[in-house]
Amino acid sequence: MPKQDKPIYTVKLLDAARLAGVGRWAAYRAAKTGELLPGVPVVAVGRRLVVPVAPLARALGVEAEELRESIRGSTK
Repeated sequence: MPKQDKPIYTVKLLDAARLAGVGRWAAYRAAKTGELLPGVPVVAVGRRLVVPVAPLARALGVEAEELRESIRGSTK
């Protein structure tokens, strides 16, 4: 399966923050509380901080698949 066709379940913290309109400093401060936005957890995977796509999409009021396509488009 080509890389671009793989499902996207998480995004990097700063990418999620950009999509949510949150600045870098505020994103890292929010990560210390465990939530980027209300109901949007920040998960540590090793040293990397990631945000699950589904809760982020709900918080932004968009469909998860629409957000995934947006993320794919921004990485090309």
